[in-house]
Amino acid sequence: MGTRSGAGIRLKRGRYKAVAGEHYGTPKEVWGFRTAPGGGSPEQAARRFLSANSALFGLDPRLAGLGRPRILRSLGASHVIFNQRHAGHRVRGDPGQPLQLPAQGRQRPQR
Repeated sequence: MGTRSGAGIRLKRGRYKAVAGEHYGTPKEVWGFRTAPGGGSPEQAARRFLSANSALFGLDPRLAGLGRPRILRSLGASHVIFNQRHAGHRVRGDPGQPLQLPAQGRQRPQR
């Protein structure tokens, strides 16, 4: 799975599945793992996860460039969708790939 508990888990190569992105050397999707429940809001859990895996996703570990997310709540999960900016421009991506946090607080990005 990963190295740390809670939503701040650092994914280990070979312990998750990924679809490679076409242009930037970062994955388009990752899945096939779960984390232990973590405390705090869905936004806090998502930020811990992204910070712990910043190298994998090509992000600044401080998550500079990620604004306040839109959080969609559904039955049993919260979907955290960040807006990203780079060099003053909005990064456009697939809004169908939010971070999904099941009600138990485990991290599981959608596929």
